[in-house]
Amino acid sequence: MKIYNAIFSFSRVVTDFFKRKKLNAFFCPFGDTTKTIQPIEKSETDVIFVGSADLRRVFLLENIADKVTIYGNRWQRQWPLMSANLQQKVIDKPIWGDELQAKLTASKIVLNITRIPFYGAETGINHRIFEAMSMGCFVLTDHCDEIAELFEIGEEIETYKGIEDLKQKVDFYLTNDEERERIAIGGYQRFLKDYTWQTRAADLLTKMGLLN
Repeated sequence: MKIYNAIFSFSRVVTDFFKRKKLNAFFCPFGDTTKTIQPIEKSETDVIFVGSADLRRVFLLENIADKVTIYGNRWQRQWPLMSANLQQKVIDKPIWGDELQAKLTASKIVLNITRIPFYGAETGINHRIFEAMSMGCFVLTDHCDEIAELFEIGEEIETYKGIEDLKQKVDFYLTNDEERERIAIGGYQRFLKDYTWQTRAADLLTKMGLLN
């Protein structure tokens, strides 16, 4: 690794690991592009989850199966572990670009479930969070202490800790439109301030000493 001038990671834990190895490592969260946001008169979906299947995701989504719509690949591999109710909520294909934006912005809650390797290490705020915020969406994600470094929980993003908390938060925010929309606006404003790709690139260059 010493052949590199610098190492950047979106994980605080990984960054600190490299630093303990005396490497020139920097914490560098994701960002996203700014987007034109079209007002949505009526949400089509209560809760949307976009991502590939893994066991933890199946386990959590079973608890909100009546409210969630799922897009992503490899879900049919998990069919034997899934209830018939949850199977009916799966559109087993990845979505990108304009289609992704249309689906996310037409949903009341964008649910993020961190993949098992990073969740187990309690680190790494994935790209989906920034992507959804760039579209003005309300984001509900599994709790990780690093989130509080990047966003104000309850003002710009919401988190859940375990199954019961997930169910309670989903029910609460589906029935409290003003609170949900307030947090979505807060998240979008924070994204514009700190997490556009332009801002992230400037931060990276500054850390490398290439930008004053």
